Amino acid sequence: MWEPRLAGVAAGWLSVVAVAIHYLRNDIIGAGLFGESCAQYGLYSWSCGAIPKMSVWMSDMYVWFVTHPFTYDASNDWIGADYASMWMGSPVAYIVAFVALNYWVWTLNRI
Repeated sequence: MWEPRLAGVAAGWLSVVAVAIHYLRNDIIGAGLFGESCAQYGLYSWSCGAIPKMSVWMSDMYVWFVTHPFTYDASNDWIGADYASMWMGSPVAYIVAFVALNYWVWTLNRI
């Protein structure tokens, strides 16, 4: 049976955290988990800090690269930059998602 190594465990948990941050961003900020200044002034204020902004940005980019091939609009991409970024970033995101899925399937099969 396939057993995940450290990369599988890390990809599995990071994918869950990234998707949770992406979809629960406003609730996390409102609850003050990123700090009081983020809760009071919002994520894009100067006093919020770099770590909360980077964690939201990274999770948004991961979800964007996974979903981008399904939402690509060629009529709006007249120089092809969006198409190129899709072909560079989406395979990496799919590999991470595949490793994460393998980890969660293995974990749930052990239960």
